[in-house]
Amino acid sequence: MDKEELLEVIRSHQKEAPVPVFNIARAMGLTVLRARWPDEWQDKISGQIQRIPETDQYRILLNAAHPLTRQRFTLAHEIAHFVHHKHLIGDGITHDALYRSPLSTPLEREANRLAGNILMPWSLLWPKMFRAETDVRELAAEFKVSPVAMAIQTGIPYEP
Repeated sequence: MDKEELLEVIRSHQKEAPVPVFNIARAMGLTVLRARWPDEWQDKISGQIQRIPETDQYRILLNAAHPLTRQRFTLAHEIAHFVHHKHLIGDGITHDALYRSPLSTPLEREANRLAGNILMPWSLLWPKMFRAETDVRELAAEFKVSPVAMAIQTGIPYEP
């Protein structure tokens, strides 16, 4: 699938909250596995996308120790890398472990932006905000994301 076809797969799944991000990955032909990293990596790596050697297939590994809201955002983030940066995926784009150079920062921001738009599309947020449904915690629970992610997406201030 080319980039536009991948974006259409995303749009076709954004009918209601929470957006079924695991179904999006499946529809793109991505294998998603929950993994346990060594203890020293548990807090440093949220997920990774890898090209499966000698195939044209990809897998996403999610940190099984992280909460479901974090896993959902990480999955959306890795899907975003697949959409925008597929040509860079080799043995793995590792969230928080690769792309530490100044050149990579825009790639991570781009992936985070698309991840937010996958999980919290404006087509679903605008009607709620129009009706003054702006409690960040309530919106986050409905969309199955963290309150911090919802605050960033909506621009609504949030105090933990």
